[in-house]
Amino acid sequence: MKNTILIVVFNYSNCLNNLEFIKSLYEKYFKKIIFYSDIQKSSNNYNEVNFIDIERGYYTHKIFNHFYKKYKSLLDDSDGLFYTMDDNILNLNILNLIDNKKIIYYYNDIHELSHYSGWWWDKPCGKKAINNLLKDNEFQKYNIIKFSGAFSDWFYLPKQYLTHDLFNLFELFGKHNVFLELAIPSVINNIEKNKENYTCFTDEVLWKDRY
Repeated sequence: MKNTILIVVFNYSNCLNNLEFIKSLYEKYFKKIIFYSDIQKSSNNYNEVNFIDIERGYYTHKIFNHFYKKYKSLLDDSDGLFYTMDDNILNLNILNLIDNKKIIYYYNDIHELSHYSGWWWDKPCGKKAINNLLKDNEFQKYNIIKFSGAFSDWFYLPKQYLTHDLFNLFELFGKHNVFLELAIPSVINNIEKNKENYTCFTDEVLWKDRY
């Protein structure tokens, strides 16, 4: 990942005291680290951080339009983009053994909205938000009518996927306030539908221990 851009997102700006620790974990392993956080609510001055209204992490994909406009030149000379939230720990010993020409994310089958139910989908940021998205003229040009949902606190995309259309899709999902765990997998699983282009991996989500 030496030639990969790393984005780290802090859901809460009052957690930015961990920034230097996170930087020390990753700075030797990535080409550049870009930091984002929710709208700043503290008096501390963090010049390295881009502050975007992501509503405490519900809509972290809203950062990508800003990122693409401000840092596109970095992508031109990179191998790809890794995105993670501050409460994840990346196992770099394993990560650097993985083929960086493939997507590192969950491969999911995509389905029409009627296929889904559950708290993700039944909240206003679920089916209702996606139905509003489907009416958007700009979104309609992508001919996306199927969606997916998955844990969305990290992913890696090789350079060939880092196109204007990718970042525009993230922007459109953000515009209509689609929940990140529906928006991120729906974008990725629609831009690449071939399972062979995803890396198999294992991970562990420590829900009970994250507080």
